[in-house]
Amino acid sequence: MKKLLLLLLLFLGLIGTASADIVETNTLKLKALNACDSCNLQGANLSEANLSGATLCNTITPWGTDN
Repeated sequence: MKKLLLLLLLFLGLIGTASADIVETNTLKLKALNACDSCNLQGANLSEANLSGATLCNTITPWGTDN
């Protein structure tokens, strides 16, 4: 039982690492191409980003979801 729990925790840790790699890859793609359709940027540091003119579909904002 302890081995199963350990494997589960290890697997969940790897999912977080893979997800972080995907976000990093998408951030680099966005910087290089100035476009990134359907990119996952959740958790990405977008400080000082100029998003004027950006289309943010299905974005959850403090006032609700924008489409």
